[in-house]
This record gives sequence, C-alpha cells and structure tokens, in this order.
Amino acid sequence: MPLDPARALRPLAGAAIPLFERFIQDAEPGREPPRTLDREGLLESVRREVGRILNTRCQVAAGELAPGERTTIDYGLPDIAPFFTAAGTDQARAARLAVDAITAFEPRLRNVGVGIRPEVTGGRGLIFQIDALLVVGDVVEPISFPIVGPDVAGTEAG
Repeated sequence: MPLDPARALRPLAGAAIPLFERFIQDAEPGREPPRTLDREGLLESVRREVGRILNTRCQVAAGELAPGERTTIDYGLPDIAPFFTAAGTDQARAARLAVDAITAFEPRLRNVGVGIRPEVTGGRGLIFQIDALLVVGDVVEPISFPIVGPDVAGTEAG
C-alpha cells in the first residue's frame, strides 16, 4: 500500500501537548484539537501542571516519603503546614519537598529550585517561586515563575 503524503511523518512545529491536557482540551465543533503547543502555550502548560502538583495534598506524610521514585499514590505535596508554625518556619524543608514533587511529576523541568514566601495579601497562603530549566527535545531554556500554593492552615490559597 503506498504511503499517503498527507499522512507522512514530518517534524512538529512546537511541543507535544501532554496527554492529560489533551483529555480536557476544548475543541471547536468539527475540528480536531491541536496536538502541539507554541512557546507561550508550553510555558502555560508547565505552570498549570506545577500548580496542580503543589496544590494537591499528597496522602503520604512528609516524614514517610522515601527519597527517589514516586508514584501516583504519592502525587503532590505533603502537608507543609507543620513547617510554618508560630514557633518558626522550616522553609528549607518545605522547599525541598516542593522540589522533590516537581522533579518527580513534571518531566519537562530540570535543575528545579524553589523559594517560598508568604502571600502579600496577609492571608496564610504561600507563594512558590520556581526556577528551573525547561527541556523539550534539544531545546533548553531557563524559566522562572510564581505559583500560589496551599495556605498553611491546610486549605487552598487559590
């Protein structure tokens, strides 16, 4: 059977859309949704996924998480509220847990660094400042962005 030139393999212009995002993507009626992201779409996709990771409570306690490989059972960030008590903060430990979670569940990022600061609005929420290398194929780009994380009282900050 001859190869149909319209269906031949060709290089993609952009990054492939992650599978989960393709499931929730809205397509125009009668049109197939796009399968690639431009640069801005890629950055927004990474921000969304990191936001999901940091705002999903891992069911395994921080002290029980084994270093190394993680699975969907321990997806997300463990409860970090105990690290932000009136007696003081252990931001370094909370940041390390965030780095571990992002590294485990966002494969497009490498050399992840996380800074944590309180939300400016006076709430009990946290802002995670993410610094990493975005790696897609042979392209490597340094990126930096904030993510609003869970509040230290245990509810979502937004």
